[in-house]
Amino acid sequence: MRFPQQAVRACDEMYERNTSLAHSDSDDDRRRLTRLIAEQIAFVLGDRWGCKKRTGLGDEWQSKDAIAYREDDGTVSVWDWQSGSSRRRAVNADDEPSNPRLPPADAAFMPVAAKNHLAWQSADPAHEQPAREAVAAVAGLTDAALGSINDMAARLSRIEATLEKLRQALQSTDDRVERTYQDLKNRIDAIR
Repeated sequence: MRFPQQAVRACDEMYERNTSLAHSDSDDDRRRLTRLIAEQIAFVLGDRWGCKKRTGLGDEWQSKDAIAYREDDGTVSVWDWQSGSSRRRAVNADDEPSNPRLPPADAAFMPVAAKNHLAWQSADPAHEQPAREAVAAVAGLTDAALGSINDMAARLSRIEATLEKLRQALQSTDDRVERTYQDLKNRIDAIR
């Protein structure tokens, strides 16, 4: 995983709106800014983005400058977004993690609520991908169900046609039986 351009944008815009937090001497202020950035990134890119903390410790041990990504294997990849000296963004688009795939013994992923602090018009299409995939899956299932229904309707139509032919054959047979009966009755009546 590389650091996405949307995450860079979130870092820059959140920094510009919160320079007092970025330049504060308080680590708690810097943690607050990091969490705001992580929440914006989670809004844009999904809930695999959040913060990092030390394993086994409470949320108050959140890193003051680390943006985290929860990998499929349970590890956490981390980017240090903020320079310790300038307090400005220190990560660029497509950067590899500062600390890739940290095992659970070394770092814990802190989920954050996805929040649109920057009032962006819409989430990035990458964040909407799971919804599109779900819709596509449902559409695929719907298409498959409609295909099955259409197959059943075609079979039912063939069954109805066969039944109609059978009814006509029975009607024809019934007519012949009736004619034969009438013919035999007339002959018997003529013999009497």
